Amino acid sequence: MPASLLLSDMANPRLSLDLFKSSHLPVYLATAAFCLLCYGAYLLWNAISPIDRQLSLGSSGRWKLPPGPTGIPILGNLIDIKSVLDDTRQELIKLADYGEMTTLRLGSQTWILLNSQRVTHEIIAKRGNITTERSHMPISSGIVSRDMRSLLQGQSRWTENRRVMHHLLSGGALIQYGAWQELESTQMMAEYLYHPDQWYSHHYRYANSVVHRIALGTRIEATGEDLSNLQRLVAEFTGSIGISLIDWFPVLDRLPRILQLWRPYWEKMGQFHNDVYHKWYDPTVAAVQAGTAPPSWTRDVLLNPESKYSGNAEEGMYCAMQLIEAGSDTTREALNIFIMAVIHNPQVLTKLRAEVDALCEVDGSLRSPTLADLDNLPYTAATVKEVLRWRPIFPLTPPHTLSKDLEFEGYRFPAGVSFVINGISVARECDRPDEFDPSRWMDGNEFNVAHGLWQFGGGRRICVGYRLAQRGLILNIARLAQCFDFSARGELDSYKLNHETTTEPFPIEVKVRGERYAEMIEREAAEAEVLTMAKRRRETVAYTFERQTHHHWVPPEYAAAVAAAGGTYKRWHASDLTSLTSKSTELLMNHVGTQTAILSITAPGACIVEGSKGWELARLLNNKAAAIRDSNPNKFGFFVTLANVLDTDAALAEISFGLDELHADGVCLFTRYGSNNTYLGHPALKPIWQELNRRKAVVFVHPTHPVDTNPINALLPQPLIDYPHETTRTALDMLSNGTLDTYPDVKVILSHAGGSLPYLISRVATPLSIVNPMVANAASGLSYDKIMRGFKRFYYDLALSTSPTVINALFESGVPEDHITYGSDFPYAPPPAYPAFIKSLEDFPFTPEQREKINYKNALALFPRLNKSTGCYL
Repeated sequence: MPASLLLSDMANPRLSLDLFKSSHLPVYLATAAFCLLCYGAYLLWNAISPIDRQLSLGSSGRWKLPPGPTGIPILGNLIDIKSVLDDTRQELIKLADYGEMTTLRLGSQTWILLNSQRVTHEIIAKRGNITTERSHMPISSGIVSRDMRSLLQGQSRWTENRRVMHHLLSGGALIQYGAWQELESTQMMAEYLYHPDQWYSHHYRYANSVVHRIALGTRIEATGEDLSNLQRLVAEFTGSIGISLIDWFPVLDRLPRILQLWRPYWEKMGQFHNDVYHKWYDPTVAAVQAGTAPPSWTRDVLLNPESKYSGNAEEGMYCAMQLIEAGSDTTREALNIFIMAVIHNPQVLTKLRAEVDALCEVDGSLRSPTLADLDNLPYTAATVKEVLRWRPIFPLTPPHTLSKDLEFEGYRFPAGVSFVINGISVARECDRPDEFDPSRWMDGNEFNVAHGLWQFGGGRRICVGYRLAQRGLILNIARLAQCFDFSARGELDSYKLNHETTTEPFPIEVKVRGERYAEMIEREAAEAEVLTMAKRRRETVAYTFERQTHHHWVPPEYAAAVAAAGGTYKRWHASDLTSLTSKSTELLMNHVGTQTAILSITAPGACIVEGSKGWELARLLNNKAAAIRDSNPNKFGFFVTLANVLDTDAALAEISFGLDELHADGVCLFTRYGSNNTYLGHPALKPIWQELNRRKAVVFVHPTHPVDTNPINALLPQPLIDYPHETTRTALDMLSNGTLDTYPDVKVILSHAGGSLPYLISRVATPLSIVNPMVANAASGLSYDKIMRGFKRFYYDLALSTSPTVINALFESGVPEDHITYGSDFPYAPPPAYPAFIKSLEDFPFTPEQREKINYKNALALFPRLNKSTGCYL
């Protein structure tokens, strides 16, 4: 039948009905279903495939991209990105081996790494008109940022924010803001003089105060909870970028909301960020409206009617707060890198000092360099560029996404592909890249930090404040070189800069250069009226309690063993604690102000598995803990995990292995063992205590599940009520059996401020000393004084126990201030609770000496390997 006749028949309604009643109907339906299935597969493939691999008519051979690792179906090179996160520097160097450009297919996104200065300049700088777009990331730019953070905004919304931010590049702004930079720098120098051990926190306060005054008009005299929340916010935001598969498969954002099970978690984070922003931004808006606001970018530009800013109030807030986010950490980290660099290269400090001295010492008079001296500090300016090149702060830039197809040197890139600067590879494109040599930048462009350097980005997306940041770095590096000497305390690895922490990132000693320089710093700080602030900084700082005593971890193997026994590794909140990798744990440690975590396994521990299998689990956990410790000894330590210590031989063997072979920091014991409830003072544990005493070991005692496992009600979980009583039971068992007297060289830390022991000790000690002669097997000579002496020999951590009532009970019952350490019970307590516990400690009227002891000194006495640079948090 001719096709034309068939079509004419089909056009006849009557014939069409007859056709569908025919025996061919199943064939037609099957054909239609097959076509729909193929079309659906076509749509799905295009939705999850990188743009250069999507199917379209005539697309065969249309695109040609640079070489790169093969990857796997669907995920592409996302597995390779994981290795980049684990060892950023080495992996990015390897990826540059593919050539000047490397293609990475990440889910449905395609990244082209730019590995050389040449192609970076060609594509990012010269072709900025088509490489300014950003690819949409539904989590980090969408839910967390509400599509209002300019760093990740698409071009259409970003353009208006960029327009009002452009004021920061003007000469007038640099002069106005420069006066503020000099003031904050003067205070920072005085803080260095009075509190050299807190050198790193002075960088943090300086950077935040400068950018806060620029953006909102007010100074930050000391750190506090609001600043801590902002730091947490920055860490959460940067940590959210690309962490979720949704960002790599943005099509999933189109699913019905009811199917987006990931949204509540990220929405909660986004709400927290919004709340923090409002707390910082709203007072400035109110002051502007009342006519009382001091000069600031928000007052003079953003909210100035003459600026004609077209964004709404929320967009304006995010625009202003982005300045604070972006401007704080970069300066802090760059100053830290500078100190690491001059410790490893003292000849650079000598040259810097000679340049500054020639300028600032005239006829016996001495002054600090100022921003007016910048043109006469070329070597210092070159040092700033070398600091940013030598250890790049940003190994990768945010993606520059093509808005139009591009042909470049034989390659054909489709619109939607993203170019990402490989900051590590580009920074190493020079002679002797591992050497720190500022003279390489003495080419006439040393005062242009964007010339030949890409740490501030490039093209139209270059950081608007890069000139401001450069001037501040030149100023502070010149002043630090003039006045202070820096030396290492122990060996330093120049690659381990620990940027993610605001506690001491590496162990150094700072000394003022001489009395003349100390006098100059004091004189200039007094003239600037910041001397008093610098002196009392020690009392007003929001103490981070970086030397602490209570930190748990939940490796997957342990979680699996607990689950197999019918238990759960979750406690007060439904968090998957096995997702706490060492890297994410570090970020959360920073949030609660911790520098070193001594890892321990909490109850039920390896005892969850009976017999030899329990000891196999303990060995596995100890080996894994040692590996984490070895990856960053300044960040991690660990206590030996034991199974049922009633198996004496196995327990002694594991103690020996953990302390002798793995060099653990101590041993963790639970409050009781076995079905007969053997507490730690029981004679059956005598061989264990003998060995620990011989080794003069530190023993961390953590409660286990109470004898009665029935909770009072759902609102009162056992750790909240019963754990403190378990600690009290085992402590009293040890006291009544004379354990501490018999084994005097063991140092025993009791969790949670000793539970209810401080409240009960007097009640127990009096009658116990009276009835002692009538009790069989009681320790001989058990008097009230002897019991109290033993009580005072314990160490007490303050995990979840920081209220004035608890601290006063410790002091009033006679616990020495040398025996109190801080702990947080991380990560089992609800994360929102940590700031409240820390604030309670900050508000307690400790003397400065007491606060230092609880902060770090008491822990250092317990753990000799931890010098003042590290601290501990058990």
